[in-house]
Amino acid sequence: MLSLHVSHAAVTAVDSPLLAIFLAAPDGGTVALPSALESLDQSLNRALSRTLARRDFRGARDESILIVGADRGVERVLLVGLGKAESTRAKWRRAGSV
Repeated sequence: MLSLHVSHAAVTAVDSPLLAIFLAAPDGGTVALPSALESLDQSLNRALSRTLARRDFRGARDESILIVGADRGVERVLLVGLGKAESTRAKWRRAGSV
């Protein structure tokens, strides 16, 4: 059965089979990794940074990519694109349905 929890905690303190991260597409260039995710990226051996640097994920609307994590803590990371422009409630709903 699906169990959904929303919380505000340090990413390194999260113990979850899946962590969804929503990122917007930049006007140009590559998606920047938010500084709040730096510790998670380190625990994943820089998998998030490499994915963004290679432009395997661009933050486009309806885009998603699954990254396998560690045995403990965050086991999988799902990056979900919000698309360009400002964040709206409709964009968050659409991204949540992907």
